Amino acid sequence: MCEKLKKNLSVSIAVVTCIIFAMVLSIFISPMKEASYDLSLMNQEAHFVEETETFDDKGWTVYTQEGDTVTRLTHTAGGSYTGIELGQTFYFSRVMEEDLDSPTLQIGTSERQYVVFLDDEVIYTDCPELDNRIGHLRLPMNAYVREDPIIITLPQNYQGKTLTIAQSTPPYSETSSVKAYPCSVRLYCGYSYESGLIAESFSTAIIAAVMFAVGVSLLVFFVRSGKIESLCMALAAFLWMTIQLIDTSFFYHYFGDYAPNGIKSCCFFAMLALLVFLIRKAGKFRKLLWTPAALYVLSLIANFICVLHASNAIKPVLLFLSGPLTEWITMVSFAVILVLGMAVWKKESRFYQLFSPLSILGIAAYLDIHGVYENAGGIRSVFPCGF
Repeated sequence: MCEKLKKNLSVSIAVVTCIIFAMVLSIFISPMKEASYDLSLMNQEAHFVEETETFDDKGWTVYTQEGDTVTRLTHTAGGSYTGIELGQTFYFSRVMEEDLDSPTLQIGTSERQYVVFLDDEVIYTDCPELDNRIGHLRLPMNAYVREDPIIITLPQNYQGKTLTIAQSTPPYSETSSVKAYPCSVRLYCGYSYESGLIAESFSTAIIAAVMFAVGVSLLVFFVRSGKIESLCMALAAFLWMTIQLIDTSFFYHYFGDYAPNGIKSCCFFAMLALLVFLIRKAGKFRKLLWTPAALYVLSLIANFICVLHASNAIKPVLLFLSGPLTEWITMVSFAVILVLGMAVWKKESRFYQLFSPLSILGIAAYLDIHGVYENAGGIRSVFPCGF
């Protein structure tokens, strides 16, 4: 009795210790609350929005200035302004009253060029060679479209000062009317942005480290036992680790625009590894399931050919083979495995005695949770693959 009590006490202490340090580990998983202000005058879909009486100028004054001569521009539907000449630089100013720690300004770009002033002092310019004074600028257009926004860290004593943004306009127009479209402007706390990156990196690293440890353990077991099932599950763990890393918001900064293809390929290979594992664990009738597994391999080959830029003649066929067909093969194969597991293999396999009921409970829980979140406004799918 004393020995049993001692064992239960040890288990309780271990569980409590794990819970405490799991809470410590999760400190950086939750990002700071983001505080931001959208100061944009123009709706991004403004060309299709009619002007209403509730237009909010958000404290901005939009004007042109040549020397000391200031001309106010007239607001029109969709956030545009008239009263400007082709190629003329226009300005928009406002007094900064928002209170933020680590104030950071984000300015939307495109092919325009900008100069930013804080109380007439230049804090950013695309054209340092020009006379960077309000009323003396004639900013040119960029020869290319910038995709990344301009990020400017404001001084802590920015409150009460006047922010002025000078923006270029095209020297030509396809229509007779000339309009100015002020760029998007957002003011946010720089710490919250960094905190979001830290939280995302930390939570991703935890999941990836767990998957890596599981994969290594399964590989060790495969080396000792020689069981193909262990190798399959090890590959699935490593591939799931890779998916988590690719699915981060900052992945493209390192590897460009390969994330969608990378996630898709890793998902399909992970599903193939899981499919082979389940077939190997099955009893009679499992030979029938090697046919969809072979089709699955062919679809993966088609996927790789698509990634390597197949010719336009066969690309539609390959896209179908590596996309919808692969997903249908996946769903049908796992549905057949689940049915056979419940009806046949459950009696002859200890694995399927647990796998089948747990799978049904897991599917029901996922559908229930997913339905609740969709009704609440929708979330990104739990599975980056899109299933």
